Amino acid sequence: MAIGTLDLSIRMPDPVVETKVARGGMPLVRHWQFAQAHSAKLVKVCVTGPHMLAKRAWNEVYASDRELVFDLATILNAELRDLAHAGCRFIQVDEPVWVGYPEEVKAWAVEAFNRTVEDVDAKITLHVCYGNYQRARLFPGTYRDLFPALLGAHASQLVLEFAVDDLAQFDDIVGLFPKTLELGLGVVDVKTDDLETPEGVAARLRRAIARISPDRLYVTPDCGLKYTRREVAFAKLKAMVEGARIVRGELTGQR
Repeated sequence: MAIGTLDLSIRMPDPVVETKVARGGMPLVRHWQFAQAHSAKLVKVCVTGPHMLAKRAWNEVYASDRELVFDLATILNAELRDLAHAGCRFIQVDEPVWVGYPEEVKAWAVEAFNRTVEDVDAKITLHVCYGNYQRARLFPGTYRDLFPALLGAHASQLVLEFAVDDLAQFDDIVGLFPKTLELGLGVVDVKTDDLETPEGVAARLRRAIARISPDRLYVTPDCGLKYTRREVAFAKLKAMVEGARIVRGELTGQR
């Protein structure tokens, strides 16, 4: 099955939905407990959202993707409630396909997201990007295509891919953000081996805090680093951390 709509040659094997989906034995709680036990920092758990899961499956049972998405949302909601009950305080739901399906986002996908996080006692963030399988952009479209529906998601923070186009999308949509919403700002491009510098990351952060208050800003890579070579990933994350340290020092007067 092809992934995305920009390059139909990009394919991978897909799960096949042969019966109605049901809750199984997802190890989210166990994995979070292990990670948190080995870190002095707050560990955020990232889970794939129901829309993404449905779009990556071959549906042979449900009359529509919408029906499958909502059943998946119900299952994920039970898992996330258990995760929060175990003590996890920070959960991110990843929906990297949303830019490719803006009409579904506007019609029902945000509702499905809200079903996923309903009554989950944790900080909820929503990640949207342009797709990142094998470090390729998979979908056309822009974040603006998702507004204002995107603002109906029950999340306190949006985490978005911005470095890939040097913050052009940030400049386009930052004015649409309510002042209560946090932003996870992608400042390193995961789709290239070109290495950012701390100064370059700092420049992007300065550009961002000229438009959004720093207390609402989180610093992130554009997306996951699964397909990035370890040494490149480490160098990018190091530049991200050092760039954030530069700007934090400027803001606090502690350079």
